[in-house]
Amino acid sequence: MYTKKLRFLANLLFKQYYLRFLTPPKPKRTRTPKRWLRCAHCGFHFSAFTHRQIVCKSEGCIKARRKLLYDARQERKDKAEYAKYLDERKGR
Repeated sequence: MYTKKLRFLANLLFKQYYLRFLTPPKPKRTRTPKRWLRCAHCGFHFSAFTHRQIVCKSEGCIKARRKLLYDARQERKDKAEYAKYLDERKGR
């Protein structure tokens, strides 16, 4: 007696839940880069999302950019150490 009513209610409650598993998932929308920039090292045009990326994805350009950043960082450190040395010398 109650089985038909229970089956009907169960179908109403869980129909959407089961249908979610039966339908294939929607394909995800992927972002595409909008900007075409020029590589600062080799001059090659490449696509990027923002202006922060200034070199293309080739290994040589990436290594050259890292070396440039490393040298600039070392130069700043050397200047700071030299300024500290001069301050100590004046203090004598």
